[in-house]
Amino acid sequence: MAAGADAKRLIGSPREAARARRFLAARRDAWDDGDETLVRVYLDRWTRPGEDTSAGVRRLADAARALAALEVRPQTLWFFLWEMESILKGLRRARARQP
Repeated sequence: MAAGADAKRLIGSPREAARARRFLAARRDAWDDGDETLVRVYLDRWTRPGEDTSAGVRRLADAARALAALEVRPQTLWFFLWEMESILKGLRRARARQP
């Protein structure tokens, strides 16, 4: 979705976001500081404040591909998804403010 015309669909609804947060909250104790540090390196590299919604989503997809290429632990990906949902929440707010 992030690569195509439907990039904004990845942002999802507040209901979908709540469902994702519940799923990940149940796994929150599984990741550690190492997982968080690795993910933050990739997210800091690919997210930019005030960025266009579609560009932000594409950058998140790039970060996900980079982490997948490293074949990280599932716990690292769960933390990535936790952080990604927070970033998507900000993109949802930005999209709502766009004319």
